[in-house]
Amino acid sequence: MNGHRFSDPSMERGNHTLITEFVLQGVSSFREHQLGLFVVFLALYVVTLAGNAVIVTIIRTDPHLHTPCTSS
Repeated sequence: MNGHRFSDPSMERGNHTLITEFVLQGVSSFREHQLGLFVVFLALYVVTLAGNAVIVTIIRTDPHLHTPCTSS
């Protein structure tokens, strides 16, 4: 070993791949399930947004949560 984490020099350059989109393969073939899947993912999204809103609201209303927790 030459002291590097990777022995292959091509792996040391890093990954410069730019991904701008992705496609879920196979979901569009289930036409009868599209509405159900949409509702499930929409519900998960709304629950996530609501949970985040609750966390932000609690932090803003409780003065004890305005300072970071430090471990000494």
